[in-house]
Amino acid sequence: MNSRPHPFAAKLSPGQAEEVRRLRANGAPLAEIAGRFGIAKSSACRITKLKAHAPAGTLRVALPEFEWALLAELAEDGEVPAETLAADLLVEMLRSRAW
Repeated sequence: MNSRPHPFAAKLSPGQAEEVRRLRANGAPLAEIAGRFGIAKSSACRITKLKAHAPAGTLRVALPEFEWALLAELAEDGEVPAETLAADLLVEMLRSRAW
């Protein structure tokens, strides 16, 4: 994330951004969500993908395409979101290290 201050005030509060993510997770179309909050459809998409208004403590990690595909396949077998599986694996890896 960019640590420089943004020149414009945010249109949404953190709570509203969370509501955008919840609505999308429940299947609401991006256009409907965007209209409800008075934002662009692309902004709603960025919020749902945690590229904007990411909650505090959010860690974004870029994975090569093959590794992401493998992670997605493992997550599907376990019936969990790939992001959740990735987070769980990272936490387990960090906890297993002797610092």
